[in-house]
Amino acid sequence: MVSVNKTVPHSMRTKTDRRADCFPIEEPPSLHTLTSIWLDTFSPSRWTMFVKRSADIFFSLFGLILCAPVLLLCAVVIRLDSPGPVFYRQERLTRNEQPFQIYKFRTMIHEAEKDTGCILASVDDPRITHVGKLLRAVHLDELPQLFNVLKGEMSLVGPRPERPHFVKEYKKTVNQYQRRFSVRAGMTGVAQVYGHYYTNAADKTFYDLWYLNHFSIWQDIALIGMTAKRLLG
Repeated sequence: MVSVNKTVPHSMRTKTDRRADCFPIEEPPSLHTLTSIWLDTFSPSRWTMFVKRSADIFFSLFGLILCAPVLLLCAVVIRLDSPGPVFYRQERLTRNEQPFQIYKFRTMIHEAEKDTGCILASVDDPRITHVGKLLRAVHLDELPQLFNVLKGEMSLVGPRPERPHFVKEYKKTVNQYQRRFSVRAGMTGVAQVYGHYYTNAADKTFYDLWYLNHFSIWQDIALIGMTAKRLLG
C-alpha cells in the first residue's frame, strides 16, 4: 500500500502548520516538506456547512449565467471539431462514496473506451481531440460541472471526483484514500490547484487530506481565488 505520510523534523513541522492556517494559501503544501497527514475525524459545524452549501448554490447559479456565452461557444466548437455529443456524462463518487453522473464537455473521440475499457488518460493520449486538448489546458471542459454543484452532487471546493473503478483500486493501494469522501467532490481544491490531470493518486490523496485537516470557509475562498488567478494567468 502506498503511504501518503511525509515525515519532517519537528521544527519544520511547526513552521509548516503555522503557515497552513494562514489565509490565503501562499504556496503549495510541498509533498516533500509537510508533516505526516492523518485524518481521524472531520466534523465541521452545521453553520459552516450551511454557509458552504449556500455559497455553492449562489456561485454556481451566478457562474452558469455569467458563463453562458462561453458554454455556448464551447458547445459549437466541439460539434464542429469531431462527431459525437457535446456533453459527456460519467459516473463518479462524491461524499460518502455516493455515485452521481458528472457533466463535462467531451474532449475525447466518441466512445473513447469502447475498445480499451476503463483506463486513465495519458499525457499524449491519441483519443483526445484537437479542441479537447485546448479545453483541458484551460479547464473549460469542467464548466458544465456547475450543474452538478447546483444540484448538490458536488461543491465548488473539495476533492476531485473519481470513478468507482479507480476508487476500488486506490482504496486497496493508497493509505487513507477513503477519508477523502468526508465531503462532496469539488470542481477545484488543493489537489486540483497544485496538481494536474496526471498527478498520481497518492499525491492527490495527500493534498485532499491536507485540505480536510485545514478546512474552513476562508480556505475555500482562497482556493477559488487561486483557481481564478491560475485560469486567467
